[in-house]
Amino acid sequence: SNPSTAYASERFGLVWSDEFNSGTKPNSQDWIYELGFIRNQEPQWYQEKNVAIRDGMLVITGKPDKVRNPKFQPGSTDWKLNREFAPFSSGSIKTAGKRGWRYGRFEARCRIKAEDGLWPAFWLVGDEGQWPYKGEIDVMEYYQQKLHANACWKGSEKGSA
Repeated sequence: SNPSTAYASERFGLVWSDEFNSGTKPNSQDWIYELGFIRNQEPQWYQEKNVAIRDGMLVITGKPDKVRNPKFQPGSTDWKLNREFAPFSSGSIKTAGKRGWRYGRFEARCRIKAEDGLWPAFWLVGDEGQWPYKGEIDVMEYYQQKLHANACWKGSEKGSA
C-alpha cells in the first residue's frame, strides 16, 4: 500500500458523497440548479430539465435548443438581458449554500464528450467574496481540445472597484 494514500485515508474520513443512485433528480437538500445565462457570456441557457439521474449516473445534457429569455430587454448592454433567445440549453448544479469544505480530497467518475463547443467541468470555488478573489480549483475541465486541472485566485479584494 502507498504510505501517502494510507495517511490521507486516516486523516480524511468520508464526510459526504452522492452516488446519484436513487430518484430521477439530484437531492434538493444537497444540490441547487443554476438557471438562465450564468457566466462567461456562454450562449447556453441553464435549466433544470437538462439534469437527470439515470442508471446510477448524473446526466447533464447540453443540446441545440431555442429557449426564450424571460428577462430579455431590447437594447440592453448586459449580455444576460440583450439576448431574446438562447441557441443552446444545458444544466448545471452546485452545492453552494448547502455543502462546503475547507480541506479535503475530492473524487468523481466522469464520462464526458470531448467535442468542440462543449465545456464540461467539475470545479470548486470559495464561499466568501467575489470571483476571482475567493479562488477556484478546476478538478476537471475540458475545453480548447484539452483536459485541464487548474487553480486560480487573485489577491485581496480591499481597494478593488
